[in-house]
Amino acid sequence: MVVGWLLCINVGSLIARYLKKGSIAFPQWFPLHVWLQSAGAVISIIGVGFIYAHIAAEGSSHLNGLHQVSDLSIFFLIIHSNLFTIVECVETRLV
Repeated sequence: MVVGWLLCINVGSLIARYLKKGSIAFPQWFPLHVWLQSAGAVISIIGVGFIYAHIAAEGSSHLNGLHQVSDLSIFFLIIHSNLFTIVECVETRLV
């Protein structure tokens, strides 16, 4: 999840912010942005799966602290954001 969040999601956001327009405009910024954001989401989903499997193997409680609850909330926000983006792109025929 660290790679997904610290690398893919943040770099994808920076690409959308700085390469979209300005002094260093990059015409292919959108596919690169979508790819990085999607990769970050997929890596995060895989990370949640590994974490869930590890905790289940130990027999521990899944939501016994603020960290776990906040991670689960962020995970659901990632899923919601990506589903909303897919629907929006399909409706506007960007995909």
